[in-house]
Amino acid sequence: MLRTIWPWRCNDSWSSHPPFALTRFLSRTDLEAELWVLTRGPQARAAFVRPALPDRMFRLVSRAIRANRRIQPENDWLTRILEAHYIRGLGQGDVAHVFYRGGCSLRMLRVLKGRGAVTLLELSNTMGHTVTRILEDVYRRAGWPVEHDVSPRELQADVDLQLRQVEAADFIFSPSPAVAESLLESGVPQTKILSTSYGWDPERFNRGNARALPEISGVTVLFVGTVCERKGAHLLLEAWSRAGIEGRLVLLGFIAPRVATRCAGLLNRPDVMCVPFNPDAAPFFRSADILVLPTLEEGSALVTYEAMGIGLPLVTSPMGAGSVVRHDKEGLVVDPHSREHLIAALRRMAYDPDLRRAFGEAGRARALEYTWEKVAARRYELVRSALAGGARARGSKSMSSDAVHGAPRHQQGLA
Repeated sequence: MLRTIWPWRCNDSWSSHPPFALTRFLSRTDLEAELWVLTRGPQARAAFVRPALPDRMFRLVSRAIRANRRIQPENDWLTRILEAHYIRGLGQGDVAHVFYRGGCSLRMLRVLKGRGAVTLLELSNTMGHTVTRILEDVYRRAGWPVEHDVSPRELQADVDLQLRQVEAADFIFSPSPAVAESLLESGVPQTKILSTSYGWDPERFNRGNARALPEISGVTVLFVGTVCERKGAHLLLEAWSRAGIEGRLVLLGFIAPRVATRCAGLLNRPDVMCVPFNPDAAPFFRSADILVLPTLEEGSALVTYEAMGIGLPLVTSPMGAGSVVRHDKEGLVVDPHSREHLIAALRRMAYDPDLRRAFGEAGRARALEYTWEKVAARRYELVRSALAGGARARGSKSMSSDAVHGAPRHQQGLA
């Protein structure tokens, strides 16, 4: 059995959508996948989801922990509850699939290793040392003070802890070439890296044709995600202000404090619209002509897949494109630090509706290969291959024969 652990609340939205979507389809195979979560919301009430706490109890425990200042940090205690629940439920021959999201602990990985369980670690972003390097470069280029949310000592401790966690895992899922490169830079052997992707859910975009925004003269350029320096939002705002394009720039997401402060003038332009994040982004995609994601650090942005699926052309960065968006086929892939290239890409896309149409059609066709159903089918083969390799390496000591050689109960929905 494949037991996936997501160390947070799951409601099949935001960052909990990938583990939910993957487990949904893998639960239909002989892997009998389950998703173990801290708690679940109404959209995640599926048979394959195993919450450690009912939602109501989760809120009560969270409130009690916050009220007792001696019990800190809150997430560490909640993670302990989930991990204890998860470890108790782990059976002989089960495979552990751990989503790393700042929540899994090294102690749990070591317990899993001590029990002989094959451990698959899901790395949703590049390694910590890569993130730090990218952000410090961003601050220097922007002329901003180099600032981090924690002290240098805490930052280094986090990086060191992540390295030990990666070392403790048997295999690591890498959702993009950038993540794989980051792992290799950290000294992770290529044989441990399972290159994969994320995906999108067509059902989310087939629920009507509602548009979130009224039509205007000119183009609507859409950015979806946290409006922060890591995603290149400051670069997009500057390029938009200089491009002189008729239309509007719509920023759908929470505005990070640094961008809110340092780009206040650009954010207050009449042709810039800031909208709080909405988990149902489909009406905003339908209202847009172009999706722009000049991200500087990413794992594999879900909005990339979703934009392609709905037929939106993209202007993005190599980090945002991953292995999915191809330059001059589904969109334009440019260096976001090159102001001239980013402005030129925005103008080219804005002034050429035929190009937008061609890129959109190509993206829609390509996105059909990245539905969660097809991504899960490829994941299934990766897991099978990893288990077979692990059995050979361990002499089949830590896995049951069923876990390695069993035939799928059915592949319905995974063809």
